[in-house]
Amino acid sequence: MDWKAVGDRLQKARIDRGYKTAISAVKRFGWAERSYYKHESGERRIMPEELSRYAVAYKVSVIWLMHGISPQSNHNAQNIPIKSLSDLDIHEVPLLSSQSLGQLDDFIRGGTLVSDKSVVVPEFAEVGNRAIAYVIPDNDLSMLGERGDTFPPGTMLIIDPDKVITPGNYILTQPENFELPILRRYEAISSPSKYTPFTLSALNPAYQPVVVNNPESCKIIGRLVMGLRAY
Repeated sequence: MDWKAVGDRLQKARIDRGYKTAISAVKRFGWAERSYYKHESGERRIMPEELSRYAVAYKVSVIWLMHGISPQSNHNAQNIPIKSLSDLDIHEVPLLSSQSLGQLDDFIRGGTLVSDKSVVVPEFAEVGNRAIAYVIPDNDLSMLGERGDTFPPGTMLIIDPDKVITPGNYILTQPENFELPILRRYEAISSPSKYTPFTLSALNPAYQPVVVNNPESCKIIGRLVMGLRAY
């Protein structure tokens, strides 16, 4: 990978976004100053989660930052030929947002989510072809754990709808009468089925468990594969 070329594109994206100096962008987004300077100069490899943050901040495509082969604006990863994707050393998944919530029913039935934004996923995540990303909203404190696992607002969740769900797994779901999806721990006697009632438990004790007696009324979007912490 030519990290100097990546750094040059990162610098161009910054300037095009209206930040004339690197320090102005660093202060605006709260990034580590020294690391960012080394990324722009090409002296340091940029990790997948850092690429994703820069792409979101500057409103560009991760693949454009990495390889300069796609339009600079956020794009739908479906538009990239499979042959090109196989040559890349990154994997992008579509981002589930309020604009794409209307596709959930088709997605749960086995369809593919179409989004104008995408997120880079580390190679070691081992996600399937239908994996998606979702960011915990700023006002959702339900998964702040007192010890062990914790998922604060801004955490980017990588969700795979084709992974087997077993009791104790974290899942992204949208219960009946909930406007947005939520991350919860799945608690039941077995994997999800239309006959198996279950409970959705939050890590924050201030939030009551959601008891689902009619599984068909609750949309199970997929199992959590990994979370990328926001900084």
